[in-house]
Amino acid sequence: MRIEPRSNYPRCDRTGGFSLIELLIVVFVVMAIAAIAIPNVLLAVSNIRLRASAGDLGGLIQQARIMAAKNNTPYVVLYGTLNGAQIAYIRDPKSAAGLGNLRRR
Repeated sequence: MRIEPRSNYPRCDRTGGFSLIELLIVVFVVMAIAAIAIPNVLLAVSNIRLRASAGDLGGLIQQARIMAAKNNTPYVVLYGTLNGAQIAYIRDPKSAAGLGNLRRR
């Protein structure tokens, strides 16, 4: 029985695929970037919502001013909560004085 030298065996080159260490490094880098970026994204979303709400409230106040000038009667913009959500609305001057359709409990 003759043993052939190792140099005659076919070589198994590791040219394809990634090692486990390389994949772990990539996952760690992605997680680090996400840890930095996610709070900034959440802050940006919060600021966008705040600006949209401020624009809506400004539009509501402007609408009340236009209605008051057109009808020559005072209109009131009221703030309140309805089912836990904060709301703002224009009270009709013909309705009863007070909070309009909101009830206190």
